[in-house]
Amino acid sequence: MAIFFRFIAFLCIYEEFLKGIWKNLKKEANTVITLAWLTIHAYFGKNHCLNIMKEKICL
Repeated sequence: MAIFFRFIAFLCIYEEFLKGIWKNLKKEANTVITLAWLTIHAYFGKNHCLNIMKEKICL
């Protein structure tokens, strides 16, 4: 029974860990995409909107 509880505790900690990694990856991806769109924006001189994971980025 103790092993079972230990396993559940491990899963909870692991889930938080994965969420943290996902948040950082999403932040990194948004930064890269924003830079790419800024470059396109500067090149074409128009407003661009982009939907990424339900988040709208307009430049």
